[in-house]
Amino acid sequence: MDFVDIEKEYDRTIEMYLKEMEDDFNDDSDEHFSLAGLVIGPEDIDKKYHAYQAHMNTLVDTSVNLELFSQQLVKLDRDTLLAIRRDLNGIKDCRTEFLLSRAMTLAAQIDEDRIKKLLREVQNRIDFLNLTTKPIDLMTVVSNEEVVKIVYEFFKVKISIMDMSKLTKAFKDVSDIDGYKQFTDAVTDIQKEIRRNKNTGAEKIVSLEDLLKKIFVELEYIDLNNLSEVNGKLLKILEDLRCINEENERLAARYGGNYAFVKTYSDVVEMHPEFDKEDLAKLTDVAYAAVKDIEGSNILILHGRESFVNTVKKNTTTQLLKSGLYKKLNLKDWYADFLGETYSNMRIF
Repeated sequence: MDFVDIEKEYDRTIEMYLKEMEDDFNDDSDEHFSLAGLVIGPEDIDKKYHAYQAHMNTLVDTSVNLELFSQQLVKLDRDTLLAIRRDLNGIKDCRTEFLLSRAMTLAAQIDEDRIKKLLREVQNRIDFLNLTTKPIDLMTVVSNEEVVKIVYEFFKVKISIMDMSKLTKAFKDVSDIDGYKQFTDAVTDIQKEIRRNKNTGAEKIVSLEDLLKKIFVELEYIDLNNLSEVNGKLLKILEDLRCINEENERLAARYGGNYAFVKTYSDVVEMHPEFDKEDLAKLTDVAYAAVKDIEGSNILILHGRESFVNTVKKNTTTQLLKSGLYKKLNLKDWYADFLGETYSNMRIF
């Protein structure tokens, strides 16, 4: 094997190593990064490492044990936590750069396992804050197991902060908390209903999300000896979500399983509470029947909103006049807007 072959083999090995390191690091963080172009001088890498460490030291003390580190994170806002996560990821990158530069002594100053553990604690806290600010968005994208893990990690840190003398019993583990299982069962069932719902932007769902936010925020301050009140609130939210989903599925059956018209009906009920709901349902029936009867309705949608509105309006106005709905619902003022919303919903669903 000549020198050229050796060089090619070395480059191939470095490329495979970089890919392996990228995959490993990206599995531990939701911030994607690339290791391409990282091989620079050890002195420059060392300066960068110390800059990351110095900046992070202004935000949090990383020299303490994991329990105390996690307790510090509870006092920090999301932006600060994101900054700490960036610094920790930067330090991980520096260790990789040291290794690629064969600066083993400098690489040894970074404890990779410790950095990963700190990152995990930071991510746990970020996940919980996401649960308090955008619970529905988070529950839509993560699994049941991940939601339970977020809650578990929160309770674990909370127990470590509490004055144990104030507790009615000593907790050996989070699962020892009275009501914990009922709490996690309620949260996972709520998540299932959120995923079952196809219109999370509806007014009723938004109202329930506001209640969820308040509950998760309250967890920061409540006495863990008494989760019964919180569990009662969660079960009420779960009951309301199930009722909403059952109503949506009933409506979906009315409109041939087309959730575009479920949303159209739900929206028009919210926008026009002055009218009878059944009259609004009949209006939606007429629009649905007209769209269903139009040959090539998908092509009509592609032609644009104005074409869709004009065609459906022309095909339905006479029927609405004869049924009395046109006058009863004062459709001359908002029928075109209603059909415009129907068009938008059909594009979404």
